Amino acid sequence: MSGLSSIRCFNTRLQRQLLTVACSVALLGTATAAESDPEFIVTATRLPTPADRIGSSVVVITAEDIDRHKYRSVADALQTVPSLGIVRSGGGVGKLTNVFSRGAESNHTLVLLDGIELNDPSNTDGQIDLSHIYINDVDRIEVILGPQSTLYGSDAIGAVIQIFTRQGT
Repeated sequence: MSGLSSIRCFNTRLQRQLLTVACSVALLGTATAAESDPEFIVTATRLPTPADRIGSSVVVITAEDIDRHKYRSVADALQTVPSLGIVRSGGGVGKLTNVFSRGAESNHTLVLLDGIELNDPSNTDGQIDLSHIYINDVDRIEVILGPQSTLYGSDAIGAVIQIFTRQGT
């Protein structure tokens, strides 16, 4: 009988040790996951998708990037994106500002603000004027380079730029 009770005692002690190890691993996994949360991209698939599962070339400008680099406008932030060209008519801030991507015309770059298309359909060239979008309200900018016309139509031949604004609480 004493042999059986020592087995039970060992078994209980082993279970406690295994439970302690399992809890430690779970907590460590949670801390590691919190430190390296995957970045989610919405614009490329219209659904939140981990960045490592996106097949398109994606550039994300976060609020931290905007604060760190002290961008004065959305156009200033977009000038840092490779293969995007920003043109201001007449020079300074507040003037007509167009965006071109990968050699495409300005009307072939779709610009969305929180999912709403900003390209002007009443304008014969369908261009977007970025001069009136204030950087203070911007939380994140996703730029999907290359053709996205299967998801967004013929306005998205060059690129899709989606600007996400800060949400109130």
